[in-house]
Amino acid sequence: MEVRKATAVYDSVTKVEAWYAPKISYKTGPSDYWGLPGLILEINATITYENGVNVEVRYIATQIDTNPKSAKIKKIEKHQLITQEEYDRMLDEMQKAYQEMHSEGIGKD
Repeated sequence: MEVRKATAVYDSVTKVEAWYAPKISYKTGPSDYWGLPGLILEINATITYENGVNVEVRYIATQIDTNPKSAKIKKIEKHQLITQEEYDRMLDEMQKAYQEMHSEGIGKD
């Protein structure tokens, strides 16, 4: 599998090194890291404070499931009016599903 390295320096105290797989088309990664042209497999972040203290954070993908459960997308035939309560309930359900999907299968050190 091809992997590439990307580095960034934020606000002169935070340095981030990311290893990502451009052939895996998900543009996401652990925690707040995303947006590279492929799945982020490893993040090494170092924060150096003015007093000389270094804080290091490392995330490493330990498993990639290339055959996830298939999800069928329903085509909407006609627009449907719903109440605010129905919308709020649907939004809550989608947010819970997203949180479960986002955290499922990610190992953290």
